[in-house]
Amino acid sequence: MLVSIAFGGFRNAFPRCIRFQIRFWSGSPEKLQRRRERLEGLLARIQRPRLESFEVDGKRYQLPLLAKDAEIEHCSEDKLAYLAGFFDGDGCVSLNKKTGSFVLGISQSVNGAGTLLKFRQHLGGSIIREQDGNGFSRPKLCWRLYGETMKRASTLLTKHSRTKRSQLQISARGNVEKASRLQVADELKLLKRGDYVPDNRQLSWQYIAGFFDAEGCIKVLPNTASIVLELAQVKPAILMQILSFFQCRQHESWKLYTNECLSTNQSSHYRIMCCAKEECKRILQDLLAHGLQQKREQANLARDLTSQNHVEIRDALFQKVGQQSRYKRLDSFGMEMSKQINQVQARLRSKTVQANRATLEEELSSLKKKFETHKLQSSCERMCSDLRTLLKLGSSIGPLRIEKGYGILPWKSSLYSN
Repeated sequence: MLVSIAFGGFRNAFPRCIRFQIRFWSGSPEKLQRRRERLEGLLARIQRPRLESFEVDGKRYQLPLLAKDAEIEHCSEDKLAYLAGFFDGDGCVSLNKKTGSFVLGISQSVNGAGTLLKFRQHLGGSIIREQDGNGFSRPKLCWRLYGETMKRASTLLTKHSRTKRSQLQISARGNVEKASRLQVADELKLLKRGDYVPDNRQLSWQYIAGFFDAEGCIKVLPNTASIVLELAQVKPAILMQILSFFQCRQHESWKLYTNECLSTNQSSHYRIMCCAKEECKRILQDLLAHGLQQKREQANLARDLTSQNHVEIRDALFQKVGQQSRYKRLDSFGMEMSKQINQVQARLRSKTVQANRATLEEELSSLKKKFETHKLQSSCERMCSDLRTLLKLGSSIGPLRIEKGYGILPWKSSLYSN
């Protein structure tokens, strides 16, 4: 599915006093780190032009798309299972305490506009602009559903939902009387904090395809032509059911991990992962056959991975994903350095290198320093390139952010220096 966007108006031109002619190839790691922080500050201040429309599969849609104009089509059980899986991953059930009305909602980057259109096509609702984005995030859209159409959609999604089934059962009742609103709001809050109770219903490939589109991740490792598939959640119950589903179908390379096992500080405390390349390709094929949509292009790229096209596929895949780790990604030279570090570490672990261990340790230390310096250089160059591109597209640089009690943030005092 192809998605393009259009913005309204041309914003302020790039200030002449700011210069990006930084010699990234020189300087100590400390100096490069300061440059990186200044560029991060500029990216945070970028204000993208207002999002006016988006295009999906060659058709352009002007924002907002109103609920009254939605032409709701029949939704098959397979499509409904996909939508329920996606809603379980990224959807939200909210209660307005003042009016007692429920709202179903999904927020997505503009790249996920196609999936929001599917929800509007089969369940109704509106699609509006949520935010215009900055240097670190793309513009966002949101799908919202109210009233009688919301009740119908809640009832339909309940058939296949797992993690949000209880919340949808509550919203399917419709408006809440004033006397009960606080109680229902507390009940919703508890359901969102807790884990759902597994039932005996069998999962389907369509549900997993939707859930993976919302919460899944496809990675190609930098050091080797390997694929990693990953699903992460704060609570483990749905992951355990998906894990059981895979293992019953002879996909036994999937394992459950916690943040303690992975040495990560991310908010999702549990994750299931598959690191076997051929098995990952079979899983992706099954997901594609059962409705995978938002990550379809990524899945097709990963299926074509070989040792010969490793760098090209990794670069192409990276262009399709979000921007959370854009400035941490290794380029081809960084990947090669990473391989060299792994090779030296492997030699150090061998019992046959005791004689030249000191030389290897010195070589390893030198490689690590060069590697860290190159990562900073590459990150600065990518930030600089993105800033230029965004400003050419009509973005502007917003005002300095002042923090109470601190004045201008430290990096802003040297904003225009090299």
